[in-house]
Amino acid sequence: MARRPEPLLAALLLLLLGCPGAPGGPPAAPPAAPPLLPPGAIAQPLPRLPDEGPVYAIDPLPARTPALVPGAGRDALVAHCSTCHSTAYVTLQPPLPEAGWRATLEKMQRTYGAEVPDAAAEQVLAYLAAHYTPETIDAAYVALQGAPAPDDAGARVYRTACAPCHQPDGKGLPGAFPPLVGHAATLAADRREHLVRLALFGQQGPIEAAGQRFDAAMPGASHLSDEELAAVLNYVTRAWGNDARLPADAAPFRPDEVGRARGMSMTPREVHALRGP
Repeated sequence: MARRPEPLLAALLLLLLGCPGAPGGPPAAPPAAPPLLPPGAIAQPLPRLPDEGPVYAIDPLPARTPALVPGAGRDALVAHCSTCHSTAYVTLQPPLPEAGWRATLEKMQRTYGAEVPDAAAEQVLAYLAAHYTPETIDAAYVALQGAPAPDDAGARVYRTACAPCHQPDGKGLPGAFPPLVGHAATLAADRREHLVRLALFGQQGPIEAAGQRFDAAMPGASHLSDEELAAVLNYVTRAWGNDARLPADAAPFRPDEVGRARGMSMTPREVHALRGP
């Protein structure tokens, strides 16, 4: 009968064979490095399930949190919600009805275990209902410095299509979204056709604006009508003091001008390639 290998000999054989479970064997492979995020962005956790309720997944988020509208309950929101996630979940998503915000708060307490006292939750809900519902969002943007007036057609388009990234005051977010203050007027004066293509088809590629470098993809807004795009182009090139930077003979953007460019049907990278130096 053959003798069983001695324990020391068995361990030596495992070591020579490189078995993963062997004492002193080759070390386990290091975990994969996390994916790189664009400059000025931070990772945020996504919802566990896609059908959990009225919460929009935003990932990554700008590193600088957009301003919240002043009002009663804002301090409670910042104190309790910021312990788990950025308040950009409020400012960078479409407004929810009051019932949607209530369901979201209750889910944070019951599903995720957020330690928010009921009294503080009611303060947060009252704040959200006063400023971040479809019925109150107009007043919220007006309350922020430099916000667009809701009775202007171009301002209304800007509020819904552009402000979540470029911000209500047109100053953008450093490292993430370029400012329109000053920059939009420069484009209108020097690269008018490019500005129309940019609004229609978006852009993808590195640019410089206000002395900063940006390299992110901007989606186009070709789903908007020619009239809406002309209105928002006229707004961003004249708001926030941009009108003083335009040439005296600068003509307003017209719907037919947008319509002619629409027929080009370009990709965001093609728009960037035609941008020029």
